[in-house]
Amino acid sequence: MITSKLAVPRPRAFARLLSTSREAFSNIVYKRRTAYAFSAQEVQDDHLRFLLEMTQRAPSSFNAQPYRVLFVQGSPERQALSECMTGPANVHRVKNAPVTAIFLADLEVTKETEKLLELNRQHGKPQQALSRLAAMVAYFSGEGVLATRLKQVAGHLLSPTRPMPSVSLADTWAFKNTMLAADHYLLAATALGLATAPMEGFDALRIRHALKIPERFAIPVVVATGHHESQENAAPKRSPRYAPEEVAYQDEFGRTPAFLKKIAD
Repeated sequence: MITSKLAVPRPRAFARLLSTSREAFSNIVYKRRTAYAFSAQEVQDDHLRFLLEMTQRAPSSFNAQPYRVLFVQGSPERQALSECMTGPANVHRVKNAPVTAIFLADLEVTKETEKLLELNRQHGKPQQALSRLAAMVAYFSGEGVLATRLKQVAGHLLSPTRPMPSVSLADTWAFKNTMLAADHYLLAATALGLATAPMEGFDALRIRHALKIPERFAIPVVVATGHHESQENAAPKRSPRYAPEEVAYQDEFGRTPAFLKKIAD
């Protein structure tokens, strides 16, 4: 049998690629820090485009993408946003960072259903799948407090007889989807060598008024973005984390994973 010469090194090449990818991702994750000070250096437009592209690759429920990203760059707008922040550190970050990304969670995502269906239609989804998609988004998005509460009660009553989907209120559903996108943003910024500071210390009502944000959008996080003020600030001491066995379990709550025990042994 004739064996292709190209077939032999493939497993090794894949192993090298896997090792390189793992190392690269690990470096990005460990390099990410919350920045406390930013330089005056601007963020390039191509970097902003890359950040948005990577942010949009985040997963979301039914690919509904219930979020928007508002980039605040103008001096008057940055000043206005800084006046909506709580705490002197957050005010300082917004004033000095050349860009602040405000992540907006859509609490009325069903208003985008037709757009979502058309997007999926263009990518070849059959009509039956499109109908189901519309129904799933309407069911899980949590719009309407009373309707959602009724779904939660029904799920609680029927759960002993069959598995029932857990339904959240609109803000919870939209926030968890938006935060997946925000995490992609943070890691993409780190990959570019940018500094970021995710913040939750702000007055959302003031932000909405200052930047003309529609009421259907809530604000889970605001991310100051720019360049580190100095190289010393670029590599601060890592913040502590709980021991792995305190946050990970196996098969049932509270049971230490075997793969962690093997390390300890």
